[in-house]
Amino acid sequence: MNLRFSRKNHGAVGVIGVILLVAITVALAGTIYLMLQSFTPSDSAPLAVVISGQLDDDVVFLAPQAGALLAFDATKVMLVVNGLSYPVDFQTFLSSSAYENGKWESGESLTVDLSGLAYNYSSSHSVHATVVNLNGNTLLYDMTLRKGSSGTQESQVIPQVVTLTPSNVTFRSAVFQMTFTIEQYPSVDVRFQYKTSSGS
Repeated sequence: MNLRFSRKNHGAVGVIGVILLVAITVALAGTIYLMLQSFTPSDSAPLAVVISGQLDDDVVFLAPQAGALLAFDATKVMLVVNGLSYPVDFQTFLSSSAYENGKWESGESLTVDLSGLAYNYSSSHSVHATVVNLNGNTLLYDMTLRKGSSGTQESQVIPQVVTLTPSNVTFRSAVFQMTFTIEQYPSVDVRFQYKTSSGS
């Protein structure tokens, strides 16, 4: 048996081999990059801040005492009065000079007159105040204030569980991947439910 190889075809095989190796390397690198991206934790670190609150007559005062500056667009303040929730707008309840820089700073007080905010407010009622940082999922302040009382609280990180897209989904099983952030808590219970999809 006499086999003949042409020089023209021999050179093409090497080039095709190199192209295939480069394509496989790029595809593998892209797959690894996407896998690592799905496991990357949030880059927004929890804020450490101390906030004090006070209820005098019909007025709630909330003010950071120490710690990080709080961006208005990433901070949510809620007051619960008579079972109804009221969002507190920084522009309305903070002095105009304090509002200009876009951040809630130490010593700047949110002053909320409940008689103008809450329907049918009576000074005998208590007020529950909550301040949350939306970027870091951090509970900064969560306290019930009563007339003449005040309270100071350090921020806490709310435990979170992030469920990624399941893989190896079959009629009877699936593989779930989850990431956990429990911070200072010694343990947390994680429970989840599932249901069959109405689609295919």
